[in-house]
Amino acid sequence: MNKKPQPKRNNRPSVRREREPLPWKFTLATLLSGAVLVAGFLLAAKNHFTSIDYCIKNSELKKQLGELESEKRRLMLARETVLAPGEIKKAARRLGLVEMTAMNIEAVEPQQAPATIAPSNPLIRRTVDSKPVERPKTAVSESRDRIVPPAQRTAANPAEIRARRVSKTGN
Repeated sequence: MNKKPQPKRNNRPSVRREREPLPWKFTLATLLSGAVLVAGFLLAAKNHFTSIDYCIKNSELKKQLGELESEKRRLMLARETVLAPGEIKKAARRLGLVEMTAMNIEAVEPQQAPATIAPSNPLIRRTVDSKPVERPKTAVSESRDRIVPPAQRTAANPAEIRARRVSKTGN
């Protein structure tokens, strides 16, 4: 075991330098810039998570918009099929109306109107001169065909129909 030679110790005193304390302006500037940097990171993180939240909500709203548009298309198609002339005729037949043609017009003698008309309520009685109790169903007219209620099917000719209408309205 060999021992390494040790340097001689000098009895000289070590030189110590005096350090100046950090200036308070530099310390304050460092702390302030660090605070601004941390605040910037926090603000960027908040904006990042907010934008992700908006993206999720936006995708949900796009899905909902697609569903509503498909529902709108379905309802428009349903409306068009219901308003088709053939469907209107079927509904009128179900209600008891008949298409007006030359075959279903019958000539009949006009009947005498009774002196009084008894409405559904027995307490109310109206005379023939007053307004009618209940108006007949109006005819649904289409492009060429005409659907007429059963009460008006037995008209002798168009002149009688006009005369009835005039006498009912009082014009």
